[in-house]
Amino acid sequence: MNVSKSVARKTMMIILMVVALLAVSLSANASHVNAASNNSKVSVNYNRNNKQDRAAKYNDNGAQVTNHQFKKVNKNQNQNVQQPQSKQFNRIFKIAKSKLGDRYVWGGNGPHVFDCSGFTKYVYQHALHKTLPRLAGDQYYNYKHVSYRHGKAGDLVFFGSSRRNITHVGMYIGHGKMIDAQLRGVVIENVKAPWWHLVGMSRPANLR
Repeated sequence: MNVSKSVARKTMMIILMVVALLAVSLSANASHVNAASNNSKVSVNYNRNNKQDRAAKYNDNGAQVTNHQFKKVNKNQNQNVQQPQSKQFNRIFKIAKSKLGDRYVWGGNGPHVFDCSGFTKYVYQHALHKTLPRLAGDQYYNYKHVSYRHGKAGDLVFFGSSRRNITHVGMYIGHGKMIDAQLRGVVIENVKAPWWHLVGMSRPANLR
């Protein structure tokens, strides 16, 4: 009888040890699965970030700008742009806006491809029959200079390293925005975008 009890106790102890070992093994496997899952998530995020970096684009000055920035600039271009009451500006803006999305081509004068100064020249010519100089620098030097604080819709805004080195021009449309032709084509964007360095403004005409 005592022998039977002893055997029973040993058997029970063995069973408990086996159960304990199984529990430890299952816990270790669960931790491994969780770690693998977390590593997988990190890998996916890393790959997504790399893809976004590889998809980054460059602006006219060679500075890198992410797709998110470009989408933010291009999204809903016609929204939140209030037109002043000037009839002449309304004519200018109507023609300029009709060219949104047209391609950028260096030396392009229109009607469907433009560079920056070719675009401003085209808009003024077709809206007001006013002939602007062909080059961005000349469009700045040949007209009255105005400060950004006193800029009006229809004025031209100029960018570059300095007033002696103007590399880009757009047309101011009010509320801190301009319409211009650049590598992404004709777009509406902020004058003080991080990829532009504002150097001055000019007023080719006093719009009425």
